[in-house]
Amino acid sequence: MKKWHINWVGFTLAILMAPIPVAGIDPITADALKVQHILKTIESHHNRPTVPAGEQKEKSAFQQVMITEKELNNYFTYRLAQEKNPLIEKVDVVLGDRNQIRGNVRVNFEGIQLLSLFGSQLNFDFDGKLQTEKGAGNLGLTSLSLNDEPVPPNSLDPILFALAQFYGHEAGTIDDWYELPHGIQRIELKQAKAILFY
Repeated sequence: MKKWHINWVGFTLAILMAPIPVAGIDPITADALKVQHILKTIESHHNRPTVPAGEQKEKSAFQQVMITEKELNNYFTYRLAQEKNPLIEKVDVVLGDRNQIRGNVRVNFEGIQLLSLFGSQLNFDFDGKLQTEKGAGNLGLTSLSLNDEPVPPNSLDPILFALAQFYGHEAGTIDDWYELPHGIQRIELKQAKAILFY
């Protein structure tokens, strides 16, 4: 069963290239506005009836688009800056060949009693492989460290549970598959870029 939760690694790799006016805007904002526009474009494209009811869309019929690692990281930075007192303060990812991904996530639980049991500031470094199909994704972690100390990947589960409780979402585990942004069917990672199929 697919679930949705605050997925900090995120399957926010869903971005389609599209021109929008960016004159006079800093690069971080320009990339973020492009991403926002693109996600809406993918969603509206997905909602158009292109395949007759009961028929399956051929794999070759999917459209695809590429985004860069820089655009993705700028999108994360912009989105987090828009939040009031965000629990997730920073997300940076490095995209590699054959769906490899590594990154860093900084979480701040200061002032939130339920979550401060884990410590006030947590810094995660991770390596893994992104798997996606049929509109869902999973991040298979191969290594994880918390504040520079190696920890087993499933040690994230209590933190995901606490975040889900805080935001009022259904709790999940690091091994679950989660829905991709609406309209994205699968994602392939290559060196410093992501290719999205929709």
